[in-house]
Amino acid sequence: MTTTDTIRSIRRRLGPVGVYLDTRLGRVLPSAEVQRQALARVEDLGYGSAWTNEAVGGKDVFAQLGVWLAANERIVVGSAIANMWARPGRTMGGGAAVLADGHPGRFVLGIGTGKADQAAAVGLRYDRPLAQLRDYLDQMEAPPLSIAPPAASSFPVLLGAVGPKMLALAGERADGALPAAAPPEQIAAAREVLGQDKLLIRAAAPPATRLAPAEIGLPRWLRE
Repeated sequence: MTTTDTIRSIRRRLGPVGVYLDTRLGRVLPSAEVQRQALARVEDLGYGSAWTNEAVGGKDVFAQLGVWLAANERIVVGSAIANMWARPGRTMGGGAAVLADGHPGRFVLGIGTGKADQAAAVGLRYDRPLAQLRDYLDQMEAPPLSIAPPAASSFPVLLGAVGPKMLALAGERADGALPAAAPPEQIAAAREVLGQDKLLIRAAAPPATRLAPAEIGLPRWLRE
């Protein structure tokens, strides 16, 4: 977990509302140029953050967020979520550390347990997601097997958590939670579990407008 000062700094930079640039699963990722144009509009409109998703066996969220970070100088970018079945825990931690080192204070790592078919696609079994995510976090904190990431890198880690046990894990082992599409009463309960010092990012209903052509939409993410 990161320090309290780092969380406070990130919270200020995130602002109250961010933008989720939805990469529709099963479709073609927009070109880097289209994504840069979308990020420019996000920045021009005054949003504090931009987020995107990841499945398994397609685009890599770290590579995509690297393009985003290079395309602007202000907004925070985050994974919502980086799929734990897409890479080993040490690789997840190392990839995140490289982005955080290159762009201090502008990267948030959201991790999720994905789905059973995504685990099966890489020859693994989705059967105890809470225990599996706990083990995955242990792997992220383990010493690297080869080239170590920059030692001074610091970035918030959020868990894709909705249920009480997963939220409790987020409070224990992470810097907050990303409960997708949860109703207001559930968000209030999540805040109760996490406490006031943790980050809590939730999805809100998308407006009708679009940022750019192709497959980038404009759902919003709200910091609670």
